Amino acid sequence: MEALLYVAIAAGALGLGLAFGVRIARRRAAPVPVRPEPVPGPPMADLLQRVFQSTDEGLVVLNRSGEVVLHNPRAADLGVVTAGRADARAAAACQQVLETGMPVAVDLSPLDRRGRQPAAVLAHVRPLGNGFSMVEAADTSDACGWRPPGGTSSRT
Repeated sequence: MEALLYVAIAAGALGLGLAFGVRIARRRAAPVPVRPEPVPGPPMADLLQRVFQSTDEGLVVLNRSGEVVLHNPRAADLGVVTAGRADARAAAACQQVLETGMPVAVDLSPLDRRGRQPAAVLAHVRPLGNGFSMVEAADTSDACGWRPPGGTSSRT
């Protein structure tokens, strides 16, 4: 009788061991989710360059001597930069900003209207520090209600 009891205990322990072992094996067999490596984005300088080039405003950075350090295509479209040189009014405003440290607004509307170009350009000039300033110009022709000679405004 004692032998039968020992065999039953051994069989029960064997059954529990097998059940426990199978359960552990299933847990280990399940794949551990692997996080994909993050795809590195562009360097910060490239990202800033993309923003600078794609904005709708004309952006120009000038140094202390009034030379254009950086500008986007829209600045040339608005006439703020021509042939690599800043509009004289923008350069003068940059000098004022560097002297006072205070932002200023300046009218950079074309002095002579030829062809198809913005009629009204308003710029804000801000100091950037270390002798640099930035001109941010926008075409405000629609905002001021300008109408071409003999034409009609898009506003009703």
